[in-house]
Amino acid sequence: MTGSRRVARRAAVLATATVMVAMGASAAPAGAAVRGYGLGARALTAPLTCDTATPTLSGTDFSEILEGTPGNDVIFGLGGDDVINGLGGDDLLCGGSGDDAVSGGDGDDTLDGESGSDGLSGEAGDDTLRGSGGSDFLNGGSGVNTNDGGTGVDFCVNPSNGRGCP
Repeated sequence: MTGSRRVARRAAVLATATVMVAMGASAAPAGAAVRGYGLGARALTAPLTCDTATPTLSGTDFSEILEGTPGNDVIFGLGGDDVINGLGGDDLLCGGSGDDAVSGGDGDDTLDGESGSDGLSGEAGDDTLRGSGGSDFLNGGSGVNTNDGGTGVDFCVNPSNGRGCP
């Protein structure tokens, strides 16, 4: 906008994927008609995915056992047939290629087996389980869970929303 100034403040916190946007005033050149709209502050929350997150722990192309912490973790298995345990916290656990066993533990976790035939167990909390490619076994555990088997022949246990599962 020529001759005007817009004030905006933005802050992002990657760990929770929360974006705060506060819009300030707009100033126009002298003599210009101005109409103001107050937007206030808005919080936008977008879920982290295996495509957008930065891992706190990452495997290799080999089979490994990867364990999280009591806090919030982002764990990528990458290649191989991995065992991934999120433990506590609200975790994002990504299996990668291979046939992985992924367990969320306590907290509201997101588990994505990615490619391969994977076993996903959400355990306690409100979890999101995505089988993605391959024939997967998804067990939401306790809580309000969302299970999405993706492509392949999948089997779901304890889904609150069993999209993509028989």
